[in-house]
Amino acid sequence: MNMTLAIGFSNKYYTLWSMTTRVNQTEWGYETRRYYSFEKNLGKDLAKIQAKYPGVEINEKLNGHRRTFEEFDKRVFTSNDYFKFGKYSRTRINECEDLHYLEWYVEQITDDPEHLNVVTKYLESFGYEISWCGKYIYLLNPVEVKRKSLTRDKYKDIMIKLENHDSINMAPERNLDRNGEYFHKSMNIIYKFKNFENYAYDGYFYSLPLLNGKGKRIKFKNVTITDYTYETNENGILVITVNDFLVNGKNK
Repeated sequence: MNMTLAIGFSNKYYTLWSMTTRVNQTEWGYETRRYYSFEKNLGKDLAKIQAKYPGVEINEKLNGHRRTFEEFDKRVFTSNDYFKFGKYSRTRINECEDLHYLEWYVEQITDDPEHLNVVTKYLESFGYEISWCGKYIYLLNPVEVKRKSLTRDKYKDIMIKLENHDSINMAPERNLDRNGEYFHKSMNIIYKFKNFENYAYDGYFYSLPLLNGKGKRIKFKNVTITDYTYETNENGILVITVNDFLVNGKNK
C-alpha cells in the first residue's frame, strides 16, 4: 500500500486529496483498488497552491468530488484455472457446469493458449471434441460427437455394401433438387437418380425419381437402391448414381 497526494477542484475551490493504492492478493491473482480521501480545501489561487505543493499532480478525475470514494484500478490473473472475464469471472473453471457459456468462452480466448488449454481439457471431460482449422477453433458437443461417430459407422457400412455390390438403403428428409440429386450433407454423399421428372409448387422447384415411368415421392420413405454405380468426385464427395430402386420394399 502506498499513498500520494493530488489536487482536485470542487465547484469553487481547489482541493487536496490523499490517494492510496491497495493490492489484494487472491487465489486467481491480484487486483488493485484506489482510495481517494478528501483532506481539505486549498483556496482559489492555483499558482500559490502549486508553490506550496510542488510536484503534486492535478487530477481531473477528482473535479467535483467532496467526499471520500474508491474505484477499481486493475485485475491481474496469475492462474489459468479461473475465468478471467464474463459472468463467471474469478470462478474456478472446473466448478462451472454451464456448457453453453464454456462454448462461448473458448471462442473468446484463442489468443491465450495456456488458458485455452485448461478450458478445452475441461470441455473434453464432458465428451466434447476439439479441432482447429488455421486460427479458428471448432467444438463438437457430446451429442454431435455421438452423431458423428454413428455417421462414420454408417458411411463404412455403405462403402462395404458398395464394394460387395449389395443393395443400400436411404431415407431422404426432403425431395430431390431439380437435378434429380439428394445431398446427404453429414455423410458427404450425393444420391443422383438417373431418371427423374421436374415439378414446381408455389415457386419451389423440385424433382421426383421415376419408378416404372412415374414420379415417385420418396421423402421420409425407406428407399432401397438395387442397381447403381458410384464414384468419388473432384471435391471428395461420394456420388451414387441410382439406376433402380424400391420404395418401402415395392417397385411401384
